[in-house]
Amino acid sequence: MMKKQKEWLIIFSCLLVMVGCGKDTITTIDAESDTNIEKSTVDERVTERLRAVNVGDKETILDEELVLTFIDEFDGTSLKTDLWEYCPLWERADRGGKWDSKCLAVDNEKVVLSVIYDEDAGCYKSGAIRTKGLFEQTYGYFEASMRVQDVPGFWSAFWMMCGEVGNIDGYGNDGTEIDIMEAYNYESKGINFALHWDGYEKDHQSVGKSKEYPDLYDGNFHTYAVLWTPTEYKWYIDGEFVWKSKAGGVCDNPGYMKLTLEVGSWAGEIVPSDLPATVEVEYVRAYQFSDRLE
Repeated sequence: MMKKQKEWLIIFSCLLVMVGCGKDTITTIDAESDTNIEKSTVDERVTERLRAVNVGDKETILDEELVLTFIDEFDGTSLKTDLWEYCPLWERADRGGKWDSKCLAVDNEKVVLSVIYDEDAGCYKSGAIRTKGLFEQTYGYFEASMRVQDVPGFWSAFWMMCGEVGNIDGYGNDGTEIDIMEAYNYESKGINFALHWDGYEKDHQSVGKSKEYPDLYDGNFHTYAVLWTPTEYKWYIDGEFVWKSKAGGVCDNPGYMKLTLEVGSWAGEIVPSDLPATVEVEYVRAYQFSDRLE
């Protein structure tokens, strides 16, 4: 009997230890889990950038205190004509393509630019809008969130026309085209950044940088921006610095923004069966330096 009692006591003691250990283990795991969740929440609050919501709101970008001066998040069902106008029906590039207001729609909080082949007109047509006469600004930070094309034959662009680009004097300070981004070739996954001045004929001058960015053609939205200061231009993709220039002399005249698609050989061979094809833009924002508004 004594031996059996001792055996039962040993077994019972072991069970108590096991139960106790289990309880301690569960408590420890729960505590660590709660701590991790709490820490994660804190980290998100600390690292999340608080974006300006309304024109006049301040936001810190690239360690600069900036003031929101333009915002369109494309809510609603039509283009806001107090912010944008359709680009004229001009023939573009080298394949006879034209900009056309029919190639644009606002849908699901995005502006959708498209490329089509218009059989009646016998040419390619594409979407294009601009803020000319509605919003123009000298210096600042200009940003768009875009999903670029997934077929070859045309390029998408976010760019600015500043001052008198056609004025020929050897300098760009009176007028410069700023190409914030040009997704110019689906095949090579190329993105181009550039400055143009002194018109577009024999006196035309330009400087640019092209680079392959396969990750930007992944079907997701990415941000493209330029910081335009009195001394230089700096380009950014997804908040990361990619290039800078002050070629031609920095423009000191106001500029307006453009979102466009263009069909041309620069973008490779176009495949009619790929059309219609689209590019989407989630938002466009512009900011000014605080001290320029004081």
